[in-house]
Amino acid sequence: MPSHVPQLQHAVLTDVGRKRLANEDAVSADTRLGLFVVCDGVGGRPSGEAASQIVSHTLAHALRRRLRGLKKLDEELLKKLLFESAVTMNEQMYLHSQAVPALVGMGCTMCAALFDARTMFYMHAGDSRIYLLRDGQLMPLTRDHTHTQQKFKTQIDTGDLIDVGERRLLMEYIGSPEQLNPTVDTIPLQAGDRVLLCSDGLTDPVDDDELFDLLSFHADPAAAAQALVETANNAGGPDNITVAVIDYEGYRPVTAADRVPPTKTPPELPHGIAGKTRDALALLEADLNWLKQGALESAHPKKLTALAAAKRRLGTEAYREFLVRHPNQSASHVFHQCCTNPESDWRKQYQAHLAQLEVPLARITAGGIRLSPVLKGDETARIYRDLWNGWRRVEQRYFFTCQRDAIHDTEQTLNILIDHMLHSVQTLTGLLYFLPRFMRESRAPRAETK
Repeated sequence: MPSHVPQLQHAVLTDVGRKRLANEDAVSADTRLGLFVVCDGVGGRPSGEAASQIVSHTLAHALRRRLRGLKKLDEELLKKLLFESAVTMNEQMYLHSQAVPALVGMGCTMCAALFDARTMFYMHAGDSRIYLLRDGQLMPLTRDHTHTQQKFKTQIDTGDLIDVGERRLLMEYIGSPEQLNPTVDTIPLQAGDRVLLCSDGLTDPVDDDELFDLLSFHADPAAAAQALVETANNAGGPDNITVAVIDYEGYRPVTAADRVPPTKTPPELPHGIAGKTRDALALLEADLNWLKQGALESAHPKKLTALAAAKRRLGTEAYREFLVRHPNQSASHVFHQCCTNPESDWRKQYQAHLAQLEVPLARITAGGIRLSPVLKGDETARIYRDLWNGWRRVEQRYFFTCQRDAIHDTEQTLNILIDHMLHSVQTLTGLLYFLPRFMRESRAPRAETK
């Protein structure tokens, strides 16, 4: 252990923004190691959300593995260990995601800052950024690993058509099929330095001059973090927004308390929990696949074909009963409203399968179950808890929208909501395969996968 440690004050904050269905950003702060990480999922799917959370927590563990047993550590070696940790995470994420169809393409950007007594080591891959505020100047320490293409229009996950201007293609990110080449560097620290790590959900709508004003005005890191997020949201909040604000106040000698290792609670092996979770998720996946197929069939451009599809899916009695009460509604309206009625056969079956999932999932999200050889139980619990909560928020939006009197203008949005719920279920299932294999050492005990 070093003779001196940095004195840091910090705050982290992440927000879904105003346009996205779910938050694919993640942030972690390992204060014992002095490591702060911000990640931004790629792909616009729940697997991107999972990737960012996995990487944000894994970097500290991967670095500790490489530090074990070292008798001497200098600046160049530590830079090398950071680089190797990122490269290994990239290889492992790509390798094991290819075996799970729902996780193919999962990945995330990453920026990280590691503080020792007098130096900050920083690393990034992608377009998440690091800034240094010092002596009245805001200095960007990173350059985006992107390639700019021409202007185009796209449909984001709310279903709105927007003009996004120039499209940025990521040249570096964790989960890439290519050899990762992250940028790793150092900078000497001065008392009074303030460091900002952030995702592009902040820097796209907020320019550097405004970042400087906000970071300079708010002395408290928590107040600065809150102001940054609020400013991005007030500018439209087009993406998820994540910030870590760290103030360096010099260094101090190591104390006895610093040498006490953190208390560890022995993890509980799954003992069938993973299998029960997977079985329940399979039933929900079947429910949502049925819903998705029915939604597509009842939206057929030929009215009679669409009505016949809705009747076949819902059953003659439910179909006729709805048309008696709503004779002028489209086939798609009939299908969505009938399915989401609390008394419908589909809704009752869906609710029963949700109840079947809640018992094993509660064990996982409580944090005591070990699903990964590298991540702690509370870290995998957070990944599952956030994906589960995101899925339920989208589910509530879908059910609410379906019960409105007129939904014909939102049918495309409804299909997007169903797709998101389905991808969430598939991601949760895929992680039961992925997590026990990701970053597994040959001597590490193997977590249960059945």
